Amino acid sequence: ESKHITMASPDLIWQLVKDNNSFLVKRSAHGKQFTREKYNLRNVNSFKNSGLANYTGVDLSVGAGKSVGFNLKKSGKAAQNKPALANTTGTLNKSYRKGSAAVKAAVSAYRADLTGDALARFNQLKKINSRPASLPQKKQRRRNARK
Repeated sequence: ESKHITMASPDLIWQLVKDNNSFLVKRSAHGKQFTREKYNLRNVNSFKNSGLANYTGVDLSVGAGKSVGFNLKKSGKAAQNKPALANTTGTLNKSYRKGSAAVKAAVSAYRADLTGDALARFNQLKKINSRPASLPQKKQRRRNARK
């Protein structure tokens, strides 16, 4: 007897979690639903972007220092039998051009439909990391400011 675990289909999982899960953020003013789940690049509650329902996924986040961290979730028999091998993590310390090329190469191997979303998220995170920690104080131009 083999102890092979079969997972539910992504469509069934989506039908179960689309209206009620712990990551869901509902905004009643506009009727839009957002989510905070991992592997959801756009934070939109939809089947295409869901990290819960899909077998494979991509996640980009702020890393240590000025780097961008990435996680890739994959599926298959190896992922079912050895969950530690299901996730690939790393950091990108490269410039915009080299980092975006690396993101594009990695994401197109897993989920080609999320390549544009991953590049947009990468550029957004690089801009956040490149900002100075605090803005310099403005000089006071009034004559009485020196006293």
